[in-house]
Amino acid sequence: MLYADDDNGIGGPLVLDPAMWQRELCRVIAYRTLTAAEQDRFPVHVSAQAVCPGR
Repeated sequence: MLYADDDNGIGGPLVLDPAMWQRELCRVIAYRTLTAAEQDRFPVHVSAQAVCPGR
């Protein structure tokens, strides 16, 4: 089982649901499209498609 460490140093199960990760990413980036400069900072190619569909 995988565990994640929160800001308080308390671990818990690490959720591996891709849909949950996408929702959290969209929340963090304020449901916007990444700029070309932001995409260039990733270690792998990121397609230009919208990360947060429906917004």
